[in-house]
Amino acid sequence: MKLKVLTLLILLLVASAQLSIGQTDFLVKSNDVVDAEQQRIDGYDGIYDNEIKLNSPLQTEKATRVYIEDVNRIQSNIMRSSLRDLDKKHLLLELKDHLAKVNRTNFHLYSTYETYFDLIIHVQEISDSERIRSILKANVITAIKIIPFYADKSYAYEVLSHAAYAAPSELLRQYNDFRGRSYTYDILDKLAMHAPLHVKFYMGQSNSVGRDIKIVTGKPVITLMKELHSIFGSNSKVYLLIDDIQNKRLSIKEAEELVQQDDKLYRHLIKLRVRSEIWGDYSVDDELTFMSLKNIRKINELHESSDAVRFASVDEPRASAEELYSMIVYGDAEVYTSSFLGLYKRLVSRLNGTSPYEFLHSMGMNKFRTFIRQCANYNTLSEWMKGMEEWEKNALFRDFIGGLEKSQNNLEAAVAVADTYGSLENEANRSLFESTLRKRYEEVRYTSVEGDRIYSLLLALFNLDINNEILASELHVTASVPSSELFKADVNIQQHFFFDDEDGYASYASFINTFRHPNWKIEDKENYVIISSVRGKKVVIYANKPTHEYAGQDDIKAFFERSERYPDIVIHRGHSYYVSVAIESLTPNAEVIILGSCGGFNNISKVLDYSPDAQIISSKQVGTMRVNDDMIFLLNEWLRLGKDLDWEVFWAQLETRMKSKGNGVMEKFYDYIPPHKNLGAILIKNYRAML
Repeated sequence: MKLKVLTLLILLLVASAQLSIGQTDFLVKSNDVVDAEQQRIDGYDGIYDNEIKLNSPLQTEKATRVYIEDVNRIQSNIMRSSLRDLDKKHLLLELKDHLAKVNRTNFHLYSTYETYFDLIIHVQEISDSERIRSILKANVITAIKIIPFYADKSYAYEVLSHAAYAAPSELLRQYNDFRGRSYTYDILDKLAMHAPLHVKFYMGQSNSVGRDIKIVTGKPVITLMKELHSIFGSNSKVYLLIDDIQNKRLSIKEAEELVQQDDKLYRHLIKLRVRSEIWGDYSVDDELTFMSLKNIRKINELHESSDAVRFASVDEPRASAEELYSMIVYGDAEVYTSSFLGLYKRLVSRLNGTSPYEFLHSMGMNKFRTFIRQCANYNTLSEWMKGMEEWEKNALFRDFIGGLEKSQNNLEAAVAVADTYGSLENEANRSLFESTLRKRYEEVRYTSVEGDRIYSLLLALFNLDINNEILASELHVTASVPSSELFKADVNIQQHFFFDDEDGYASYASFINTFRHPNWKIEDKENYVIISSVRGKKVVIYANKPTHEYAGQDDIKAFFERSERYPDIVIHRGHSYYVSVAIESLTPNAEVIILGSCGGFNNISKVLDYSPDAQIISSKQVGTMRVNDDMIFLLNEWLRLGKDLDWEVFWAQLETRMKSKGNGVMEKFYDYIPPHKNLGAILIKNYRAML
């Protein structure tokens, strides 16, 4: 008997050793496939030497760190962890999949992968769960891409719940990365609750989301979604009104009839959104944005017409104050000066004696931070607050500044506060704003880590004297860009975007005339032009012709891809609704970016996602060629002469030039924000750095 037991023990030990060897073997192979991807990327510069050579030493250093050093560090962290070997293998293969997306045409876009790998390292190495939660929520799109690295952490549910609200379509695409966890169905429930219009397309399909929805029970939202799907499939907008249906304000039949009538639906959704918590909030906001932008575009297209013609769509029939407000805040991305002012004037006239503060409350304070920021940017905030009692002014700023740490989109809310402060001209409003901010900081500094972080940063940003852990002197504010960073291989490359409309034609013609100068030459390339310096340092500008908008931009893009040399400076010339074209072209190579249209939170945040170190010049309102042309020519003369871009000196010189053009131009110039005073961009950069 003892012999049999001994024999069994020996057999078990041998089997265990063989299993261990097998496990070690598959981990070696998993690491090998990661190493093979690194080697493939390493070879794109023609030499296998563990260095990714790009156009400048700084880019080479960063790309090498991202693709070689960071990946090695992640591998090492995985292997040293206490995870099971199978889990280690899974994460190594996830890492391999990220690297597999890098190819010869995009390996220079290292900042995209840098955000992934940096976040993975944070997850692996930061033990403070509150801090890592804040980091992941502040970088939600990237956080969704790396779910496998934290799916089993204690904070995963909170982070994914936030993602279900902030970025549901992206989270649905990565559903398999958190499927099978104890919280999976709860996150699926939140996705259905926030974004039913996104979820409906997965229902009835042979995919993980659709299969799980079929078997989920005890979730009222999903139960109602299944009922609606059994009647309408995925084609109806009736899912927008699940809150009305659930609370029996509308029958299913009434809801279906309503979603087929755009004007009635728009007014209904405005009233629905006044409620603080509704099912389908993300989808309702999405639809209101779509409908508002449609209306704004009609108004924008008529910008050369008289007010009576231009605003006829909101005058006949007469739009209510609620509709005008919603159009302004939901159409924020494409509202520009005259559009806003025309709508604002009508909004004020249709308040019918209601206090502006009372009106905002009647709207459920929905998107009120967006509206206050817009009023500040377009110089109407003082007028808006004139109609308020003193206690209402205090309450408005208290509401506006308070609760940033609790906001679902706390960074966006904080940028709205920063942008508003930077636009305040009325001394009494500015003083009230500052005292309210100080009070809020004192309220949260010892009770909320996130609150302390955000309000400390705002106080430092505004250089307000308070016992603050973050001093203004410690903020990262780039006051200049050395000439050496703007010339890679001794050439400065630029891309200027023009668009196929009347403004585009006028801007382009004026731009070309500016460079008809002895120091510059212009070459016609059919769909685009190349403007080059003929004296001083080598500067080369690529600009598409507005009459060949798509062909010109495509030709320039193809040239950059062939030469593997991308712009150091990118300039957008056109309305805000074109700006995404310029932003999506950005690479980490871009050092200076000029947005010739409103540079709100979304634009600035996206710019910094593509070009994290970029210096941004933007306008609070719409850009004008009378400022743009002088600014761009002066900038290029500084470059040609090899000057560092000292923003304070440059801006003072530009201001002197603008003064000679008269008051009309100066008013427009004062709406431009140089990089060292771009509070929104400075806030985003420093907030991300603090985390």
